[in-house]
Amino acid sequence: MDEFLIDREIERMTHRVLREGHLWGQKDGLIPVSEVEQINEERIDLDLTKAEVSALPTIPVRHWHEDLQEG
Repeated sequence: MDEFLIDREIERMTHRVLREGHLWGQKDGLIPVSEVEQINEERIDLDLTKAEVSALPTIPVRHWHEDLQEG
C-alpha cells in the first residue's frame, strides 16, 4: 500500500511513508520526497544510504481510515 504525507497548506506531498515491522510492532518512517531519486512500477530509488534510511525519524501518522472510524 502506498502512503504519503500531504501538507494541506501548500497542497503538496512532502513525504513517502515507509512501513516497517510486523503486525504488532509496526512503525512508520518518513522519507522526504526530496530524497526520492526515481520511481518505477516495481521500486522507489532513494538518494540515501541504508544507514540514513534507518536513521530517519519515526512518528505516529494519522491515517485517513482512523478519521472515518471516529466520525
